[in-house]
Amino acid sequence: MVTRKARWSALAVTATAVLGCLAAPAALAAPTTAAPARAALAVPPQQNIPELQAGGVARRVTIPPDRQVRRGPGYVDIEAPPYTRIIALNTNCDAPGCTTRVAPDGLSASGYFPGNRVTFLRPMTVDIAADYDAPYEGGYFSGSFTLLGETQPLTVRILPEPEDY
Repeated sequence: MVTRKARWSALAVTATAVLGCLAAPAALAAPTTAAPARAALAVPPQQNIPELQAGGVARRVTIPPDRQVRRGPGYVDIEAPPYTRIIALNTNCDAPGCTTRVAPDGLSASGYFPGNRVTFLRPMTVDIAADYDAPYEGGYFSGSFTLLGETQPLTVRILPEPEDY
């Protein structure tokens, strides 16, 4: 024998199921308030634009840290701007297995960060020098700085050559 309370419970469950099916399309069409999306990671732009003399000494470009955690292992790849060469790369990584390499021609450099997570906590620096064959009139030239797939331009200014009299 079914009690009155059990009948009302069964009726309530059935009504909820039917109304839930009827309300589902409307619920899908209605806008929802989702949690805010996490901002995409982006390497910060360089802190300074060095001024270079053709054939002169190297100047340092600093890439500030963003203190973001990224999946590892990590890589940094740098392409030198036209008419320049990379002299040195300092990733400020002192963990075992961290490596850096500058190509013999100075046109590129790379670094490797071991581990499952990489946190960009300290600034990275790139020393760049202008080639002897840089344009006489000078100008701004850009290469690239890529950290784990996130790219920023790496810009330098080559100063115009003084005119000879």
